Amino acid sequence: MSNNYTSLLILLCAMAALPCTGQEQTVANPLTPTEADAIVRQQMAEKEQQRQAKVSALESATVIESFEADLGDRKVIFNRVVPGSGQVALTARTTAASTAKASPALSEAEITQLHQPADAKESFSTFLSATVFEGPSPVSELRWQYEGKEYVAYANVDFRYFQGLAEFVTDSAHYSVFLSAGAGTRTDSGPWVPGAESFSGEGIEYLVLEDQMSGDDSAYGLIDTMLSYYAQHEPEMIVAYQRAEAIREAQARYDAANPPQPQDTIINFSPSPESKSLQNR
Repeated sequence: MSNNYTSLLILLCAMAALPCTGQEQTVANPLTPTEADAIVRQQMAEKEQQRQAKVSALESATVIESFEADLGDRKVIFNRVVPGSGQVALTARTTAASTAKASPALSEAEITQLHQPADAKESFSTFLSATVFEGPSPVSELRWQYEGKEYVAYANVDFRYFQGLAEFVTDSAHYSVFLSAGAGTRTDSGPWVPGAESFSGEGIEYLVLEDQMSGDDSAYGLIDTMLSYYAQHEPEMIVAYQRAEAIREAQARYDAANPPQPQDTIINFSPSPESKSLQNR
């Protein structure tokens, strides 16, 4: 290996502490394909029930006149209806949101707290690209920018486990992360990528190439924070990723077995009495 690719090994032995709730995290069980299929079938059945309820409500409207647009495999039906008829019922989500707004009046102390200045934490918003080289010990190549300079690091953690997590907070900083993570393949002709043997094997680590060390040390705060979070939540993050993948695969199986069928679209509207007829437009 040339001197340009000499790596500096950083062992995360003194990672920044993150806020916690003081409660033990409950780790869900991994999903079997059978369980994932059952969940997807239930979700799709509920969606179909909701669709049917909306269609029934639209069809129950008192129609004054109607016009159809033929799109070949389906139709769009425009109905001029009596105002107020055919309304779709409020969903439980809407009802819950309305109830939540009816909270008791705030105390004087709470009102004072609302007007307190924001804390002094620095805020960072970053796009992080992660290419995961799979294997018995996966390695993630990380690329991000800090104050206009691109940084690269290699971590012995599969960063796909971070998908779905967008914010990380320390005592002094708040990070908003837009993560793009996917699998990559090592090639003999491509750029050098460290393997598992490049790490000490003693814990969660990341490598920084020597030619990157001229940058600002603060740029690595995001990586320190994310790996600190991973160290505290590894079991549930791995299971959450497995469950999400199991659901994704089950959805693909369901879609293959149940290809979508063309559905007519009903559009009900109630213009003013003075407006022109649909047929005269």
